[in-house]
Amino acid sequence: MDSIVRNETAPNLGPRQDLNLQYTNVNVLAEEPTRENSADDFEIKGKKNGVSSVGAICNILTTAVGVGMLALPNAIAQAGYVPGFTMLVFCVAVALLCCWLLKEAMWLAIDIGQKQNRSAAVSTYEHIGDVAYGKLGKYAVAFALHSALVGCSCLIALLMGKALHRLAPSIETWLWIIISCSVMLPFVWLRTMKHIGLVSATFGTASIVALTITVIVAGFMYVSFDGPATWISGSPVREYDPFGFHVWGLGTAFGTLTFSFAVTCTLPTILNDMDKKRQANKVIAYGVGATSLVYSLVAVCGFVGFGSWLVAPNVDNIFAVLEPGTRIATCTDILVLLVCITHYAVMINPSCRALETALGTTVSSSVILGSLVRTGLVVITALIAIFGGKFSALVDLIGSISFALVHMVFPPIFYLKLRTMTGHSIYETRREKALTIVCGILVLLALLGGTIGSVSAVLNFIKT
Repeated sequence: MDSIVRNETAPNLGPRQDLNLQYTNVNVLAEEPTRENSADDFEIKGKKNGVSSVGAICNILTTAVGVGMLALPNAIAQAGYVPGFTMLVFCVAVALLCCWLLKEAMWLAIDIGQKQNRSAAVSTYEHIGDVAYGKLGKYAVAFALHSALVGCSCLIALLMGKALHRLAPSIETWLWIIISCSVMLPFVWLRTMKHIGLVSATFGTASIVALTITVIVAGFMYVSFDGPATWISGSPVREYDPFGFHVWGLGTAFGTLTFSFAVTCTLPTILNDMDKKRQANKVIAYGVGATSLVYSLVAVCGFVGFGSWLVAPNVDNIFAVLEPGTRIATCTDILVLLVCITHYAVMINPSCRALETALGTTVSSSVILGSLVRTGLVVITALIAIFGGKFSALVDLIGSISFALVHMVFPPIFYLKLRTMTGHSIYETRREKALTIVCGILVLLALLGGTIGSVSAVLNFIKT
C-alpha cells in the first residue's frame, strides 16, 4: 500500500536529461534478421548517486507489505485452500509478468519522450500513461491510484478503531475511529511530509516486520488448540475446507491477493531512482520474490493456525480470531495500531495535495482553506470506515477495482500501445503473438476477477 505514496510523491526531476539515460545503436524502425528489437537493447546508464539494486529490492518489499496481509489467511479460507493457494502461486507469476511489462513500457515511454523532445521526465506511473494515451491515460492512472490511496486510508482508520476497541472495549469502535482520525489531523495538515515520511520508513517499517513475525507466531501457537473457539461468535470448531465455503470465495481471494501483490504501483519511481537500471529485471525478481515469501508465510501460518475460524461471523481479518486478553492478541493489536499511526498521514497526503490543486487551494493560497480541504478528506475516510465497517470487504473492493486496474490492466495495454508507437511488432513472430495473447488474457482475467470480487465485496458489506 505504501507503494502508491512513493509514486505520487516522487519529486519532479526536471528536464528529461536529468535521468542521465543514454541510448546507443538503437533504430526502433529497423528489423534485425537474427534478433528482435526490444527495450532491453537500450544501453541504459543509471541515475548518478541513485538507489542501489539492494535498496531498490528493499523499497519494493517495504512498500508492498502492509496491513493488507492481515486479510490474506481469510481470503485462503474463503476460497478453500486448494484454489486459494493455487491462486496465490498464480498471483506471484502475474506480479512478475506485470512488473516486467511495466518496466518495458517505461523504457519505451522514455525513448518516445526523448524523440518527441518532451520537457518532463518519465519518472512516474502517470507519465507512462500520459505518453501512451495522453491525458486519458494520465487521468485514468491518477484516478486508480488516488482511489486506492483514499481506500487504504479508510482501511487504516478502520483498523485503528478496531485495534483500540479490542484494547479498550468500553468505547465503541466508531467512536475510536473518530478519536483516531481527530488525533491524526495535525499531521495531515502538514504540507510537507519529510519528517512523517521518515518516521514511516523507519519506525513504521520496523512495526510491519514485527507484525509479520507476530502473525506467523500466532498461527503456530493455535495449531495445537483443540475444541471450539469459545471467544468467537458461535463457538466454531476449526475445520479445513479444500474448496471453499461459498461460491464467491474466489472473488474474495482475487480482491485480497490483487490488493496485496500490486507492487507495480511503486515500480516506475523505484526504477527511475536506481543507479544501475540494467539490473531492473533482477530487482523485480528478487523484490517480488521477497514479497511472495512474506505473504506465503503469513497465508500458510494463518490458515493452518485458524482454518474455518477465519470465516466465522464478525471475523474479517486474522487478528479478530485471537482470544482477547491474551498476550499474543494484545501484542498484535498494539503493532497494528503502530503501523496504522505511522502510515495514515503518509497515505492520505498525496490525495490531499491533488484535491487542493483541483480546488485551487495550493500552498501559495490560504493555509486555512487547504487545512479545511484536508480535514474534509479525513472526515470522508472516517465515515467510510464507520459505515463500511468490514475490513476484508474494503480490501476486496479496493483490490478488485483500483488495484486490478493498476496491477493487471494498465501494464499490458501500456506495453502493447508503446511498442506499436515505437515501431515494434506485436504479432509477427511467435514470441510476439504469444506475449500479445497473454496480455489480452491478463486484461480479461482482471475484468472478470474484478467484477466477481466487487460483487463479493458488496455481498460481504450487506451480509448481516
